[in-house]
Amino acid sequence: MILALAEDAISLQTMLNLQETFANKDRYFISEAKSKIMTFNSRRNEKCVDEFYLHEKPIEHVVSYTHVGINRNSVEKCLVSERIKLARRTCYSLMGAGMHGYNGVNPNIVIKLWNTYVRPRLIFGLDCVTLTRKELDELNFFHKSQLKILQNLPERTADAAIYILSGQMPIEAFLHRQILVNFGNIVRNNDIEKEICIRQLVMKDNTSHSWFIYVNDILSLYEFESIFDILNSIPNRESWKNYVKKRIETFWRQKITNMAEGKSTLRFLHPMSMNCETVHNVWANTGLDSISIMKANVKARLLTGVYTLQSNRSRFNKYE
Repeated sequence: MILALAEDAISLQTMLNLQETFANKDRYFISEAKSKIMTFNSRRNEKCVDEFYLHEKPIEHVVSYTHVGINRNSVEKCLVSERIKLARRTCYSLMGAGMHGYNGVNPNIVIKLWNTYVRPRLIFGLDCVTLTRKELDELNFFHKSQLKILQNLPERTADAAIYILSGQMPIEAFLHRQILVNFGNIVRNNDIEKEICIRQLVMKDNTSHSWFIYVNDILSLYEFESIFDILNSIPNRESWKNYVKKRIETFWRQKITNMAEGKSTLRFLHPMSMNCETVHNVWANTGLDSISIMKANVKARLLTGVYTLQSNRSRFNKYE
């Protein structure tokens, strides 16, 4: 959807001509039937007599117009898919430069590159919208699949093992952290934004798509104090940022530990060894030479229970 604003008829017709030119160049079509002209003037009784044209056809003048081609859900869904596409292209660029687990590059370095270049692009802009559970699952699935590739681990590897070895949390954890930090920046000063926040919390229910209701749900997930208590005495930027980071990391470390304890294949991988933002010792203590990295890959597969041993094959062999 395109909205063109102009102070005079000549400027508006010039904008329409430019839109038509670029549409023809990029081979997409702007419908003149769905395009409308609205005139805003202090002299309400005065009618607009100028004619505007698109594809050499006149555009209708209207008093009001509602475009139903785009809604909030479609915009957010498109935003999530675009973030994933951008992150995937960045991953392909890194792999093209040799930064992946299949060619003897230490995953410790690759994960640092992921955190620096890919993860910020994956969640950029998503902290300003309210995402559904399905959209968060889509982001988490892409995040997990890429971490498996970067660590040269097969698809059947348990999710808990992926996070413990890489020192990463699910992508929604980083997204929630950014949302809460932004929330603190918005309401820290006693401005109109804080008044809007209080009004939204009082007037809207849990089914609302309000961003502040979304923030309140996130605070409840990580068992923060009441959002109204936070509004009354929110700390400074650095204190709030560190507090949010600590609470979210504690929550996900415990959840990943519980996930690992229920997996028999991870009996050799100590779940309490996980440290957020720090890779496991199997990667941290690995050198840069290809032989050490190949040995570390074997260790990682043994720890995650995906290395096929003779004892595994014997279960499916009639000759014990």
